[in-house]
Amino acid sequence: MGSQSVLTQWALGMILHLHNICEEVEKYCNITSVTSEQHVDMRSSRIARDNEDVGKLMQWFSQHIPFPINDVLMSVSSGVEGTADVNCHLSHELGCEGISRIVGGNFGNVKFKRKD
Repeated sequence: MGSQSVLTQWALGMILHLHNICEEVEKYCNITSVTSEQHVDMRSSRIARDNEDVGKLMQWFSQHIPFPINDVLMSVSSGVEGTADVNCHLSHELGCEGISRIVGGNFGNVKFKRKD
């Protein structure tokens, strides 16, 4: 899977939720958008068309799953599958372990190893 394809899939996925995100920001800020002639995107006809388009996209993505569920760790950008020694999904835990080995020690003795 090429990077352009991944970028396209990500961008289209973001469109599906953008409207809801904007509504929640408006609620949080206690403001609302109002329609006016100067804001073509806020007209009811445009909103209806956008909602139809979102429905079409959701239907398409339900039939063409861009990120299939599988049992392997896979790079989203390249599609390369990780081997058993890949541990990037444990970065937080490994980072905490590394910090605990450093705290209280002499900075001059700190060594970082790829295997850690």
